[in-house]
Amino acid sequence: MTSFTMVECAREDCSHTFVKNKHNQKYCSPECCRVATNANIMRKYYERRDRLRGSERECIVCAGKLSRYNETQYCAACSSQSSVADAREVSDFIGGRF
Repeated sequence: MTSFTMVECAREDCSHTFVKNKHNQKYCSPECCRVATNANIMRKYYERRDRLRGSERECIVCAGKLSRYNETQYCAACSSQSSVADAREVSDFIGGRF
Protein backbone atom coordinates (compact mmCIF):
# COMPACT_ATOMS: atom_id res chain seq x y z
CA MET A 1 0.00 0.00 0.00
CA THR A 2 1.39 3.37 -0.99
CA SER A 3 0.84 6.36 1.26
CA PHE A 4 0.71 9.81 -0.23
CA THR A 5 1.92 12.65 1.94
CA MET A 6 1.65 16.26 1.02
CA VAL A 7 4.81 18.31 1.60
CA GLU A 8 5.62 21.96 1.16
CA CYS A 9 8.20 23.08 -1.39
CA ALA A 10 11.61 23.81 0.24
CA ARG A 11 12.21 26.97 -1.81
CA GLU A 12 11.67 30.08 0.33
CA ASP A 13 9.65 31.99 -2.29
CA CYS A 14 7.37 29.05 -3.13
CA SER A 15 4.55 27.87 -0.91
CA HIS A 16 3.14 25.10 -3.09
CA THR A 17 2.28 21.76 -1.53
CA PHE A 18 2.83 18.64 -3.58
CA VAL A 19 3.01 14.86 -3.47
CA LYS A 20 6.58 13.53 -3.62
CA ASN A 21 7.46 11.45 -6.68
CA LYS A 22 10.80 10.40 -5.16
CA HIS A 23 11.83 9.81 -1.56
CA ASN A 24 14.29 12.71 -1.52
CA GLN A 25 12.30 15.27 -3.49
CA LYS A 26 12.36 18.72 -1.87
CA TYR A 27 11.01 20.97 -4.59
CA CYS A 28 7.63 20.99 -6.29
CA SER A 29 9.06 21.33 -9.81
CA PRO A 30 12.34 21.31 -11.73
CA GLU A 31 11.98 25.09 -12.09
CA CYS A 32 11.89 25.53 -8.29
CA CYS A 33 14.91 23.26 -7.96
CA ARG A 34 16.84 25.29 -10.54
CA VAL A 35 15.97 28.63 -8.91
CA ALA A 36 16.92 27.37 -5.42
CA THR A 37 20.19 25.88 -6.70
CA ASN A 38 21.16 29.08 -8.49
CA ALA A 39 20.34 31.14 -5.39
CA ASN A 40 22.56 28.86 -3.28
CA ILE A 41 25.42 29.14 -5.78
CA MET A 42 25.17 32.95 -5.77
CA ARG A 43 24.98 33.09 -1.95
CA LYS A 44 28.20 31.07 -1.67
CA TYR A 45 29.86 33.21 -4.36
CA TYR A 46 29.11 36.47 -2.51
CA GLU A 47 30.16 35.02 0.86
CA ARG A 48 33.51 33.91 -0.58
CA ARG A 49 34.02 37.21 -2.42
CA ASP A 50 33.32 39.23 0.73
CA ARG A 51 35.60 36.98 2.80
CA LEU A 52 38.49 37.42 0.38
CA ARG A 53 37.92 41.18 0.26
CA GLY A 54 38.47 41.26 4.03
CA SER A 55 35.00 41.70 5.50
CA GLU A 56 34.85 41.44 9.29
CA ARG A 57 33.93 37.92 10.45
CA GLU A 58 33.81 36.40 13.92
CA CYS A 59 34.25 32.87 15.25
CA ILE A 60 30.83 31.47 16.13
CA VAL A 61 32.20 29.96 19.36
CA CYS A 62 34.45 32.59 20.95
CA ALA A 63 33.66 35.67 18.80
CA GLY A 64 37.35 36.10 17.93
CA LYS A 65 38.27 37.74 14.63
CA LEU A 66 38.69 35.35 11.68
CA SER A 67 41.35 35.66 9.00
CA ARG A 68 40.30 36.26 5.42
CA TYR A 69 42.10 33.02 4.55
CA ASN A 70 40.08 30.96 7.05
CA GLU A 71 37.24 29.34 5.10
CA THR A 72 35.45 27.99 8.18
CA GLN A 73 33.34 29.78 10.77
CA TYR A 74 35.68 28.70 13.61
CA CYS A 75 39.02 30.14 14.65
CA ALA A 76 42.06 27.85 14.84
CA ALA A 77 41.95 27.68 18.65
CA CYS A 78 38.31 26.54 18.72
CA SER A 79 38.93 24.01 15.95
CA SER A 80 41.89 22.62 17.86
CA GLN A 81 39.90 22.34 21.10
CA SER A 82 37.14 20.52 19.24
CA SER A 83 39.65 18.05 17.73
CA VAL A 84 41.20 17.32 21.13
CA ALA A 85 37.76 16.80 22.69
CA ASP A 86 36.82 14.39 19.89
CA ALA A 87 40.07 12.45 20.35
CA ARG A 88 39.45 12.19 24.10
CA GLU A 89 35.93 10.95 23.53
CA VAL A 90 37.14 8.22 21.18
CA SER A 91 39.96 7.29 23.55
CA ASP A 92 37.55 7.02 26.47
CA PHE A 93 35.19 4.92 24.39
CA ILE A 94 37.85 2.35 23.50
CA GLY A 95 39.21 2.36 27.08
CA GLY A 96 42.56 4.00 26.43
CA ARG A 97 44.11 7.11 27.89
CA PHE A 98 44.67 10.31 26.06
